[in-house]
Amino acid sequence: MSTATACRTLAGVGGTLRAGDVVVANEGLWRRAYDENSTDRELERVDEFSQRGSCVNLLRNLGVRLLWRETSAQHFDRTPTGQYKAGCKVTRCGGCGPVEDASALRTLNDAVSMRMRTMGVGVLPFFEPTLPLWTEHVARLSGFVRHEHILDCTHWCEPNTVYAALTPALLQTHTASRR
Repeated sequence: MSTATACRTLAGVGGTLRAGDVVVANEGLWRRAYDENSTDRELERVDEFSQRGSCVNLLRNLGVRLLWRETSAQHFDRTPTGQYKAGCKVTRCGGCGPVEDASALRTLNDAVSMRMRTMGVGVLPFFEPTLPLWTEHVARLSGFVRHEHILDCTHWCEPNTVYAALTPALLQTHTASRR
């Protein structure tokens, strides 16, 4: 299910959202693995937000604020972009490491963020702040994950600088988008 579909469900008749609520949405990393068609595919998904009866319009009618959170960086060290590759949930795929080339992912995030802004949706910057944080993933910090030999260079443990920085960005974006 796409984020736009889930959002429409939440905002629909009998949904859980009410005036004054704030929804932070993103498509997530698994859908954002970079390849030659990623930008077109992602812009198609984002366009679901602008269609008739879309999430954006339903939320506005309810008085609910929608914010878009950029995709965070992944840090699998066997790919130049750090993106997950099938089969890399086990340690034989290496470990978490710095992203070698973020240019294509920056372009992708910029295109998606611009599309959301043209719909009047505030955007939370999240890719750049997470890009240098390759040492902060579950695979490096969770004793259970290390014991089970699971490679997780996508998720972060809490508390963490990733989410500590997100709260002020959320408040700033929410306030700026209301002006």
